[in-house]
Order: sequence, then structure tokens, then C-alpha cells
Amino acid sequence: MGIFIRVGVSFGNIYIDPESEQVFGPAMVRSYEIESREAIHPRIVVDNDALRTWTADPRLRDSLQEEWEYIQKFLQEDNDKCFVNYLETMFFESDDTQQSINLLSTHKEKIVEQLDRANLSDRVRQKFVWLSDYHNSVIQRLIVRCPGDTHLTNSELLIAP
Repeated sequence: MGIFIRVGVSFGNIYIDPESEQVFGPAMVRSYEIESREAIHPRIVVDNDALRTWTADPRLRDSLQEEWEYIQKFLQEDNDKCFVNYLETMFFESDDTQQSINLLSTHKEKIVEQLDRANLSDRVRQKFVWLSDYHNSVIQRLIVRCPGDTHLTNSELLIAP
């Protein structure tokens, strides 16, 4: 771990040219727009139109209701953008709490490492400030949701402002 990415996820038509292996079409363009103009911070943003399509189309909604309920647990909203809440997902989907704690600690270290860089531009610094806020909000929610977990009662997982 240590590379933070931005991704846009959309729903729709694409075409894959088997000769050149190029991908193009409205869904690809929309995914690019989400990644480059809307995601802004390191995260995986899911297109609101894709979510509306999923919930409005009975062919998708009715046959995949159980999957949709499962997927919704992994999504979080921020400024009208829906993104994958990978930290909480990782914590609750893992069977190894200590490994999850180690990953949260590494996540913190990588963010702090970037924030401590002297030559970081303001634009990039803002991305890591957002990531720091996201990290801390997840840790605070985990502390509330898992009050008996001694790994989480330690505030060492929080990033100092």
C-alpha cells in the first residue's frame, strides 16, 4: 500500500476494439469525467446516474436486490458524491482484526508521510488533508461501532491535525 488513486465508475455502453484493445464509448467518457473533474481527492467515485439506474431499473433492482443491499454498505456520500468507503469495508470484511489494524496504521503513516513533505504543492496537500479527514472519520466511527475493541480505543490510529 502507498499509492493513492482516483477512479470514476459509471454505467452504460462501451466498445472494446479487439485489435487495438482500445476502449471507448459514453460510459468510458463519463468515467473519465468523474475521475478527472469530480473525484478530486484519492477515492473511487460512483456515478450518481449509475446508482439511479440501478435502483430504477426493475431488471437490475429486483434480480440483484440482495447484492444492492450488500454494496450499499460500502458506499459513503461526501458533497453529493458517492464513493467507496474502502477503509470501513476492509475492516468489517476482514476475518483478521490485527491485520486490519495494521493496514489502518500503514494508511495513516502513508498520509502523514505525504503531509510532512516540504515540497508538496497546495493542490496536492489539499488532497491529503481530505484523505486525513476521511481516515480520521472512519477511525472515529470504528471506535463507536466497536467499543470493546482494545485495538481501536487507542487514539494512535488518528492523524493529528
